[in-house]
Amino acid sequence: MRFLVDAQLPPALARQIGSLGHEAEHVADSGRARATDTAIRAYAAETGAVIVTKDEDFAVHMGSMTRSYCGGRYGPRRRSAICQIRFAK
Repeated sequence: MRFLVDAQLPPALARQIGSLGHEAEHVADSGRARATDTAIRAYAAETGAVIVTKDEDFAVHMGSMTRSYCGGRYGPRRRSAICQIRFAK
């Protein structure tokens, strides 16, 4: 499975997902750190990636792409604590 980690999450999360055998890329690694949600959705669709984000309004604008979205409410956690979230193989 392929994942695209959004800008609000640390690049280390993409590395952690990759270490579990998945393809994973942080938006900054593809030069999209400041891209709009629309551009990120288009890139994810183009590459067949599931978007991992903590942007709560991302799903509101997803339309027909809700199957390519993986989000959650992480509250006021530090970015480093988010890397503790597990992605099963």
